[in-house]
Amino acid sequence: MQTETTNSQELVSNVRPLAWLFLALGIVSIIWPAVATIAVERLIAAFFIMSGIAGLFFWRQFGSGRVAAMGIATSAIALILGVLLAVQPIAGAATLTMILVAALVVEGALNILMALQWRDANALWIWPLLSGIVTLVLAVMIVSGWPSTAVWAIGLLFGMNLLSTGLVLLALSQTGSR
Repeated sequence: MQTETTNSQELVSNVRPLAWLFLALGIVSIIWPAVATIAVERLIAAFFIMSGIAGLFFWRQFGSGRVAAMGIATSAIALILGVLLAVQPIAGAATLTMILVAALVVEGALNILMALQWRDANALWIWPLLSGIVTLVLAVMIVSGWPSTAVWAIGLLFGMNLLSTGLVLLALSQTGSR
């Protein structure tokens, strides 16, 4: 029992600073969504570059063969994509925003389909339906404001996600300290 309490207190002390960091970054991202959009775009570019380099080193060890060639090709594409995102951040942000819109459309449609399938079996079917509708409306809002939405949409959504995650972590840290 003592160990469980100690672990809980240790978790609270470790989570609270992270919660405040997420809250601060979320607020900054919401205030300056264009800066946050470029920061996210740069982070994605860095991930593609690192993934491409790591993949090239990994697949090179396999020598020749179809699987190794495909792995090398995929890694090279990731590296090239990362470099393109790094040297063209505005175009990269626009591209990533359209990918975000596509993901929102797919998620919204799937939520609506799931809700319609649950309609007769689950009394809570309305919630995924509403979630799907809101998600589709968000996608339409981003597209209707195109191209200016490419500058701020990712940063704003990123900031909102950081803010909500920070609030959840802060609430959990408060609960654990009681």
